[in-house]
Amino acid sequence: AFGLKVGQIYQCTEGFLGASCEFGNLHLCEDLVVIEREYLDKTETYFSPVITDFSRTSQLIVRYQLNDILLEDKINCPCGSVNTVLKSISGRSDDVFYFPSEGGDMVPVLPDFIRRAFLLASESILEFQARQTNPQLIIVHIKCDETLEKNIQENVLREIKNLCAGFKVKTPEVEFQPYLAPEKLKKLRRVTREFQLV
Repeated sequence: AFGLKVGQIYQCTEGFLGASCEFGNLHLCEDLVVIEREYLDKTETYFSPVITDFSRTSQLIVRYQLNDILLEDKINCPCGSVNTVLKSISGRSDDVFYFPSEGGDMVPVLPDFIRRAFLLASESILEFQARQTNPQLIIVHIKCDETLEKNIQENVLREIKNLCAGFKVKTPEVEFQPYLAPEKLKKLRRVTREFQLV
């Protein structure tokens, strides 16, 4: 309506953490907040931010770790800003799935990879939710045309097997249950882990 390009911001209760530049790249506000990285993978691309805000005059935020998963982009932005560019905000660290490897170690699989498995399974999936209730079980809820449901379930199983093979982990049991819409005013979390690692 105003002939302007819509940008994005990254903000939370703890403060204003990022905004997009004129080129559409989302930059962290590292000129306002100190953002340390708790890397979640060996390639050091996914991290949870640990923030310190020196501009606050009432409630201190010092080395406070958020549970967001940020995907760092290593590009030099044409806007000239030296602040870190994010490819995406990829979920929350407490929604990372964990699967046992053949050697018995627990291997983390980020929510982005779980979502991608559903996107690859079928374009006919209208809504979905994947809940990991223990390392050997994922409960899946899918909303789709009933005539396609069986075929889509087979595709989801195939993509989860492919995902597990790629991470060299044991494929869990997958249990399909009816899709239930979230309660009003409650955020739909598509990928959730419902157990704590010991």
